[in-house]
Amino acid sequence: MRTVRGPTRLPLSCRCKRKLTTMRCLAGVPLAASRDVNLIGLAWVLPGLLLPLVLAKVFAMFSDPYKVFFLSSAVMMALQSPVLLCVRTGETARLARELAGASPSAVVASAQNDVGNEAILAEHFAHVLGIVVRQTCTLRDARTVLATGRGRIVIGDHPAGVGPVAQALADRFETAGFDVGRSARIGQDKWLKLVHNLMSAVNALVRRPDHTTEAFVELKIRLVEEAREALAAAGIEARPCDGRDRSIEQEIEHLRGSLADGTSARDLPLYNACWAALRDPARPLEADAYHRRIVGLADAHGTAAPANRALLEAVTRAWADRHGPECMGARELLARAKASPR
Repeated sequence: MRTVRGPTRLPLSCRCKRKLTTMRCLAGVPLAASRDVNLIGLAWVLPGLLLPLVLAKVFAMFSDPYKVFFLSSAVMMALQSPVLLCVRTGETARLARELAGASPSAVVASAQNDVGNEAILAEHFAHVLGIVVRQTCTLRDARTVLATGRGRIVIGDHPAGVGPVAQALADRFETAGFDVGRSARIGQDKWLKLVHNLMSAVNALVRRPDHTTEAFVELKIRLVEEAREALAAAGIEARPCDGRDRSIEQEIEHLRGSLADGTSARDLPLYNACWAALRDPARPLEADAYHRRIVGLADAHGTAAPANRALLEAVTRAWADRHGPECMGARELLARAKASPR
């Protein structure tokens, strides 16, 4: 586990705070490594810009995040640097319209979960990149993130290819210490990340002592297997670009062996975004979107998804009713999955 520290001051809004952990982690690693990086307002990370950090302090003087947003856009336009979008999926369309109004020729890179953001951005911008971020991280305080390992980044052009801008951005992250993959089919990597994210709600909902039980692991396996069947029926490919991330089949095998090798439970003080949203219902719940995707595909193509239905219902209810994280037993949740209609 590593501690990543960011700049001491950053203009924040409620919207920005929701995705602040990812933003700090992406920017803080190259900053800690003494690489060129700028972290400028709202939710934008600008790796590789040869601007002095004092510029970020100048922007921080503005109390209105939107002033920071448009100033950042103007700077990025002038220097032809890609904009890294690190906000929640539900805010993509509105921010895309606002950014397009200020900087219509910007190159935008979506460092977001879910699978629809790149298509939304492509409605407004000619050049869109997709970025998969694989690193569990927890915001400990205003400028410190706890994170595991080096961090894994996958970058590619939307909908296909790895052009010079994507390659340059990948190089910057690699120089900063990330494990970086270049994907010619970034959508496949995004779908694979979504399948892995199906387990976020389980980790957040189930009480910590139950993370070493067979019911906990079986529930995860059911979620992934249902996703595999739904994706296959829909003709959607979800695979790693370079073999360095576990495929769906490899993830299932990993889960089967996790009880024996002790990896089904994690003792580190790290919590995912779903856990944080359950602890603080003011935060948006993102994990429900992953299960909705799979349930929607299953309904459309005639496959079964009872475990995903049960998790969708359980996590949305726990969040809405303010039950908090780790509020259910693994056996109880598995029983709901078995009893759920297809």
